[in-house]
Amino acid sequence: MADTEFRIESAVGTLELVSTPGGVGPFRLMAGTKGLGLPAEILLTKPSASGGGWYRGHKVGMRTGTLVIEVRGESRTQTENRLRLLAAHVDADNSPVLVAVIPGDGTYRLPFYRDGGGEAGYTQWGDKVTEVAFEVVAPQPYWVRDEPVQFSVSLSDEEQKGLLPDLAELPVMSSDAYGELVLDNPGDVRAPIFFRITGPGGPVTVTVDGRGFQFLTPLAEGEVVTIERTPQGWRVRDTTGTNRYGDLAPAPKFPYAPRGVSTGVVVLQDAGEGASIAGWFNPMRKLVY
Repeated sequence: MADTEFRIESAVGTLELVSTPGGVGPFRLMAGTKGLGLPAEILLTKPSASGGGWYRGHKVGMRTGTLVIEVRGESRTQTENRLRLLAAHVDADNSPVLVAVIPGDGTYRLPFYRDGGGEAGYTQWGDKVTEVAFEVVAPQPYWVRDEPVQFSVSLSDEEQKGLLPDLAELPVMSSDAYGELVLDNPGDVRAPIFFRITGPGGPVTVTVDGRGFQFLTPLAEGEVVTIERTPQGWRVRDTTGTNRYGDLAPAPKFPYAPRGVSTGVVVLQDAGEGASIAGWFNPMRKLVY
């Protein structure tokens, strides 16, 4: 099996990082690199009056680490120019992302910010080769895969579409689009599920692993509502950008796909021709090696 390949992507472009043993290139990920493994756990504890204490839970902290990168050129001037290019890639204003391409799995991303370091020094190889160590912080600690796991339930001329490998047959019954789902999340942690509902039809009911929501307002033909998780929280919008959160039944519990296999049901009542419910999630890893 081929080794995992790394690169840095930013507004400047793409910077390939050689990481295989014996590999040579202008930029190489070196020994001493840290922070690709398990993110920090923040334990919530409470001291006990009688000694010791109690475990109250935990949460995942921000990821911290060190990127050690060798920069190599054919001349001192070229090495300096490549150092400047590397500096541009890790500038916070250019939104750097560490990317890992894992054979047989997919492409995972980890946005990060430089928190220190960056001093270049001469090495035993002379002024054409140098090593730079950056201290970095990733506020969102999990590696997120580009390639989503997808599914859909539709009322079309003759067929319904199931894009998950383990998706059960999706029958259409009495103008209702109805699907029983078997979701397989290959990641290490639960992942938020995004939904796109297309009319005509409604109300809509979605339940996955015991969590769910109802979108109560029927949608007109071709009307589309998207439900997605953002850094600011869950957002419900139509194609005009209008906030449709108020169309949900009270106390929605938006579903996540747990690690491994889970089940769910989606129903679009009074569905007309062309109505559908599509969903997807991006698997997340705790570590990359």
